[in-house]
Amino acid sequence: EMDQIRKHTVSIPDYTMGEEICNAVTHGLGALLSAAALTLLAIRAQGTLPIVTVTLFGVAMIQLYTVSCVYHALSPSLAGKTGSASSTRGVDVNPDDTVTEANLAEGASFACRLAEKTGAIMAITGAIDIVADGQRAFAIRNGTPIMGRITGAGCMLSCVVAAYAVANPDNLVEAVAAAVACEGLAGQIAAARMGKADGNGSFRTYLLDAMYNMDSDALEQGAMIEQIR
Repeated sequence: EMDQIRKHTVSIPDYTMGEEICNAVTHGLGALLSAAALTLLAIRAQGTLPIVTVTLFGVAMIQLYTVSCVYHALSPSLAGKTGSASSTRGVDVNPDDTVTEANLAEGASFACRLAEKTGAIMAITGAIDIVADGQRAFAIRNGTPIMGRITGAGCMLSCVVAAYAVANPDNLVEAVAAAVACEGLAGQIAAARMGKADGNGSFRTYLLDAMYNMDSDALEQGAMIEQIR
């Protein structure tokens, strides 16, 4: 049952320089391959709708891999650039900076400052997720620790956030909060479905199934979103 699922803090490994270089190189290669795929798909597409569709998908993949490549390649942390002392480990948060109930207000304040400085909506994911603009902040308590043990969960969330934002351009911070809650809820549903013989490979498939079957009623009933600022 979903109410039996409990979230907890997951320790993040300390990535070596070699691992960071490997991430940067492979994600850079992913950006190049995405550009090549976009070209091939655009050539083969017939009609306006297919061309627009493959273009949007291809550009999104290029941006995704490029940003990840640059992020891994740069050593200064984003938090340091906003005047907050911190450190990152690849795309993962330093365990010392994990958002908990004890430091939730501090995390929300940091997200709001960063959102105000960049003019963007900030989403900080972890045991407790934070979504904020310059004035408001929301805590989302959906999800399961198993989501941190598969690849692609963050990439999928980027796509879900983009879809929610496009569908709700006048309510961006609410849209992003709903998107984060949606994937977290899907993770809970996937975790509840797992049996004794299932591992993170099965979980990933169940997560995709849960996202595919998600509807507005399930999201409204299961989303755990709280405005904290």
